[in-house]
Amino acid sequence: MMSRMPSLSDETDEAPSGASRGGGASLSERVRHFFATPAGKATLGALVLGALAFGGYRFFGAVGSGGAEWPRIRVMDPETRDLRWQEVKPGERMPYVNPKTGERTMYVVEYCFDNACGPNGGTPVVLNNYLNIDEPTTCPECSAEVRPHNPRPQQYANAQPADW
Repeated sequence: MMSRMPSLSDETDEAPSGASRGGGASLSERVRHFFATPAGKATLGALVLGALAFGGYRFFGAVGSGGAEWPRIRVMDPETRDLRWQEVKPGERMPYVNPKTGERTMYVVEYCFDNACGPNGGTPVVLNNYLNIDEPTTCPECSAEVRPHNPRPQQYANAQPADW
């Protein structure tokens, strides 16, 4: 025969088994009692459904992302100055294949923002270290030095490069 769970509103001098010394039911008993009520069952059901929905979203989102776009970078052929967007996939390396020539002549660009180049959104430049040249890279437009991760000055933060 099952005994009845004590109600939180039951006022007895007897403490239920496992009760805290301060009187009243322990936290675990109150939680167990709550989940035994219709409101508690509905809350538990909502929590389980939410966890399943979240897990399904994470799982199927990861599995179904095969059509996701790869990161794109701006690349240029330093000889022809042809610019294009390159989708970078795992295992690919620079130089990238130039679709016009079929040869590996496309390198990541940095933008010069100095002098007259800044207001126009920057001038694309391939760094000399990518080409195994041991001298500083200079902009072909304004002759300013261009460095890796060349910072964009704040005043040109919203300038869209003309070649995009």
